[in-house]
Amino acid sequence: MWLVFLFLFFILGATNALMRRVLAQKFAEHNMLLNGIFYVFFLVPAGVGLMFIFPPTLHVGAADALWLIGGSLIWPIFNIAAFRANKEVDAGIYTIIANLSPLFTLAVAVPLMGENVSLPQYAGIGLIMISGIIAVAPGIKNNKLVISGVLFALVSTTLLGLGVAYERFMLSRLDLGTYILYGWGSQVLWMALLAAAEWKYLPAVVKKIGPGTLLAWGSANALKSCCFILTLFWLGSASIMSGATNFISIVIVGAAFFILHERDHIIEKIIATFVGVAGLLLLAL
Repeated sequence: MWLVFLFLFFILGATNALMRRVLAQKFAEHNMLLNGIFYVFFLVPAGVGLMFIFPPTLHVGAADALWLIGGSLIWPIFNIAAFRANKEVDAGIYTIIANLSPLFTLAVAVPLMGENVSLPQYAGIGLIMISGIIAVAPGIKNNKLVISGVLFALVSTTLLGLGVAYERFMLSRLDLGTYILYGWGSQVLWMALLAAAEWKYLPAVVKKIGPGTLLAWGSANALKSCCFILTLFWLGSASIMSGATNFISIVIVGAAFFILHERDHIIEKIIATFVGVAGLLLLAL
């Protein structure tokens, strides 16, 4: 079952990545508001739909409540950082940098959840790091990559890795419906607060970007989130999930080449993609 949702995640994740790149280039000044729109108007209905399938338990302990409130801030900040990174870093390079996220997942999953790391997995970690260097080195050397964009990509990658470990940790303590109610609910509240100063521009921004574009992006992003949490729920491993989802880099590099015409250093991107995928295969052992 989880393989079906992982496949859907690849398709929806690639769609979201390409659309986020376009939106970040054209509407970077509305970063907070666009992410607020996603959380309030798209993630909330998606979460309600999932709760009809997985009814939540209303009671949670004090410790879990603290984890939910604090940990849920990871995902809104991740989305803000990723959007900011895509203003200057193309979709292909961003997704290759994002292949580093399993390193941060492992850093948390091993001590917190007792997930073991084998020698091949350490080799995979090394290959993933090499793939990131291959991807960004030509652009930095030729001054085609803005350092701030790479730094935001690294920040978002770190948060992505931590976020996967956090959600797996919470799913080991709560049932899926309860996590969606309180975990996703906390994310929505955090993002609504972070975008508080920009909500007054909502009608103008919707008109400027177009409701159709927002509907397509928000829907793809929300469905991707559903596929992600369902895959993680049924798979039951943060480290394998983090590695498996990064196979999406192959899809995004190819799609960005043909759809967004991102063709700078394409040979290096292809090499970095396959080196990263080799590392991810070892990581999944």
